[in-house]
Amino acid sequence: MKKVLLLLVVILSVNDLLAKVFFPFKEVNKEWSIGIIGGYVGYGRGISNGAVGVSLAIKGFYADVMGWPSSHENDMGVDKWSDKMTTVVHIGYQIPIVKNLRFIPVIGYAKIAYGTTDGSDYI
Repeated sequence: MKKVLLLLVVILSVNDLLAKVFFPFKEVNKEWSIGIIGGYVGYGRGISNGAVGVSLAIKGFYADVMGWPSSHENDMGVDKWSDKMTTVVHIGYQIPIVKNLRFIPVIGYAKIAYGTTDGSDYI
């Protein structure tokens, strides 16, 4: 599936590259966009957790904030359970290769707080 998706992206990108002007900063980076995003933090480290959030691009500048709250579905009647919370923030600047293909180098912060929640003393 990954190979088919990659091949499709390459074919569409090459087709787009043949007919366009390269690096259209003035045309592309004057626009605003907002989106809903999701991701996976800590993959392969044994403490992975999902995150969802929003992204915002304003005149070429990009920022996103994602998170996932701690779990409280077992608050009453359960003594202890493992718990995680995720926080992710990125900022960057988009570099348009062509109008429909952009590269956004980002720097960011990601944190997974994990531990054990004791629900036995909840009132």
